[in-house]
This record gives sequence, C-alpha cells and structure tokens, in this order.
Amino acid sequence: LRGEGGDDSWGAMQVALDHVDELPDVPLYTKVFFTDHFRFQYPPSALFGLKAMLAIDPERVQINDVYDGTWPAINTVVGWLCIALTAIAAAALLELSLASLRPDVDWRQLRLVRPVFVGGLTLTFYPVVKAFTLGQIQVWINALFALSLLAWALGWRFAAGALIGAISLIKP
Repeated sequence: LRGEGGDDSWGAMQVALDHVDELPDVPLYTKVFFTDHFRFQYPPSALFGLKAMLAIDPERVQINDVYDGTWPAINTVVGWLCIALTAIAAAALLELSLASLRPDVDWRQLRLVRPVFVGGLTLTFYPVVKAFTLGQIQVWINALFALSLLAWALGWRFAAGALIGAISLIKP
C-alpha cells in the first residue's frame, strides 16, 4: 500500500554483478552462492535488468533495505509499470473472453467498471503484491507472462513465444 518495493532480488543481483565486475575469471555461482551464501538463483542474463537500471542512475536503484536515494527508486517505478501491465493484460483478456464467450451479447455496459474491477483484483492478488513489496524480479515475470497470454489469445504466437523467452532469460 505504500508503493515502495524492497530489495529481495536486487541485493543478491548486485552482489553477483559486483563479483562479475571484480573477479570475472572466478566462477559466479561457486563464489556468490556456495562460498558467500547469497541467494543468487538467477541466470547471468538476469543481471542485464539491474545493469540497465544502474546505467540510468546508480543512485536511484534500491539494492538494500536502506534506500536513501531520491524517491521513487527506478526498480520501484519499473515494478509499478509491471503491475499496471499485468492488470491491463488481465483486463484485455477478460474483454476478449467475454466477446468470444457470447458474441451475441452486447458487453459495452459496464465496460468502464470491468478494468477498474480487474485492477482492484490485481492489486489484492497476494503473489503480485508480495513480489512487489519484497522487491522481487518476479513482478517483471508476472507482467511478461500476462502479456504473453494476451499475445497468445490475440493470435500473436511469435510475440507470445518471445515474451516467454524473455522470462526464461530472467528465471528459467
């Protein structure tokens, strides 16, 4: 409800990114996961997201529990956008389902209420909200998955596959 994310994924990713920058010849998982005991369970390709946010403004990326930078952090804004995309995709899927379920019914009534209702459901869906408040990259995965379902429902098979592929780059 505060609209602030945490650092659950980002802290471990920062440790991994620091390792790659400082000791590129030492195997990533051997040092970070097994020796230093950081929960870095992602493929190295998942570091591109954090690297991109740090390239925009390293002072505005939350990588630990104590964030003293300018509010909001970039990862918080990206989290908000991902939650919005998840809700938009879910609302669009509802509209597509209603239209295909009963094509003879005029579904225009309550057309403005349904997206608000789906948005409310999204904001009260525990996996979406908890992933955001913990600061997990799972919020990105949720948005990509919702968009891939929408693309599939629209018959955009290539786009759906590309979105699922993007998910696999984050967490296979």
